[in-house]
Amino acid sequence: MLFIDKDSAELNSEYTKVWVKMSYPEGASDVFLVALDRRAKMIHYFSYAVYDKDGVIISAGDFYDGWKHIVPESGMEAVYKAIWPFN
Repeated sequence: MLFIDKDSAELNSEYTKVWVKMSYPEGASDVFLVALDRRAKMIHYFSYAVYDKDGVIISAGDFYDGWKHIVPESGMEAVYKAIWPFN
């Protein structure tokens, strides 16, 4: 299941920076800070944390690579469509 923290989102008509949480059936979850480019349909990952089913962080870090195309039919495309539903 996918959650978008709209309260902390930095959003304008072209870009957004938002925390995204992906939860899994067994209770584990991943949290990512990402930026999305509306026109180019690209994503930039900044930071992540991986939690076990008890909410304990098992890994965390930062990404140092640049913008990437959003993979079609992926969780991050669902985030993009939730933010800009008519693109």
